[in-house]
Amino acid sequence: MLNLQVNWRKKHGATVTYFDDSPSMFQEVVNGNADVTIEDYPVISYKLAVDPGSKLKIVGDRLNGDWYGIAVDKGNTELLKKINDGFKKVKDSGEYDKIISTYLKSDKK
Repeated sequence: MLNLQVNWRKKHGATVTYFDDSPSMFQEVVNGNADVTIEDYPVISYKLAVDPGSKLKIVGDRLNGDWYGIAVDKGNTELLKKINDGFKKVKDSGEYDKIISTYLKSDKK
């Protein structure tokens, strides 16, 4: 993410401000103290899903193809199997798609 911020600053002459938490970042945009914010897609999508009146909107495409993953110690094959089996059950049941559509809605148009 740091390279992305550095590139934007150079390309657009932007001032980059760092925040300790997402709500502060969002509030700066809402208050007009910042023009944009760059946030992890699941985080901003969740914000919009639970607070549709927030005056925030996702614009453009995601900046990279990253989502999120689960890291497990390479030697812990038992835990890895449990996670994979559980994830498969959630996907196969359709619950995964319900979660994504409920909490990761996009306001992108």
